[in-house]
Amino acid sequence: MVDCKDAGELLVSYLDGELSTGQKEAVELHLSTCHGCRKDLEALSATQNKMVHSFQVAASKAPSPQAWARLQQRLAGDQQPKLAIFGQAKSKAKARIHIIRQGFVSQQPAWKPALVALLVAALVAALALVISPYVAQSPEVLAAEIAQNDPQVQELLPEGTVIRVVKAIRPVERGIFNVLFLIPGESIWGEDHGDSAVLIDALVDVREKKVLAARALKVEAAHVTPLTRIEKDKAVEIASADPEVQDVLVTGAEIRRVIPLPFFQPSDDTLTITVAGVVLATAPIGSQASVGRWIVEVDLVEERVINIVEYPLK
Repeated sequence: MVDCKDAGELLVSYLDGELSTGQKEAVELHLSTCHGCRKDLEALSATQNKMVHSFQVAASKAPSPQAWARLQQRLAGDQQPKLAIFGQAKSKAKARIHIIRQGFVSQQPAWKPALVALLVAALVAALALVISPYVAQSPEVLAAEIAQNDPQVQELLPEGTVIRVVKAIRPVERGIFNVLFLIPGESIWGEDHGDSAVLIDALVDVREKKVLAARALKVEAAHVTPLTRIEKDKAVEIASADPEVQDVLVTGAEIRRVIPLPFFQPSDDTLTITVAGVVLATAPIGSQASVGRWIVEVDLVEERVINIVEYPLK
């Protein structure tokens, strides 16, 4: 029979349906007699239910022209930043995160498909929360803010890439978070990207308010469903009807392309595409002129523009 300590470590796995039949029955038996653990379960369930919106972020400034070259080097395994392994894995969920970190310190010259598959599966199955912009000052949101503004993360981004925080994995060691960003392959390589995507993992210490390490992984078969032509046309139509977008277009900006902006659902292993990014850009006039660039975030379900991100490209 489990006690309060054991039950507390299994509550999230219980909510996620990851326990064996025996473990589930043991937890339910304990919950039937323990008012405190039932309250903990209710609070945890309520927190997870609130965190169902992804946290849209954009690079605060354009990376240097060498950014994509550096990212390619990272993807090829030429640079192998070390990540510390914090603590010993005591539960099944902690063991999965421990495996991820062991993979990060591998000295393989390139990521083997089996390792990438294991990493993706572990990230999806690990104890994770989708970050909500409405949960002010939570550790997850603080970790995301630290990561998105850190130079180590910025230099991994191809020029002009808009990124989305998709998960903040709960720490094995207190105060240490893995903040994950997903860049759909289409936003980097164009429409002919297959099932590729780039996953950026930043290890963040929220107590010290700094990124300890960051690395990029090229992920194959990432379940990022490309937008259909109908969905792209719909996104352009919605964006073009928006007054703010019209104000941008009259300045000479043009619609360049439409990209998916996926995010993880809390209890699913797929990437749901309900938001598209319509990319606007102005052509430079003269060799010294900068290029204006906007990402119009369009909700395809609600059929409205929900955000416009502007940033300069030098």
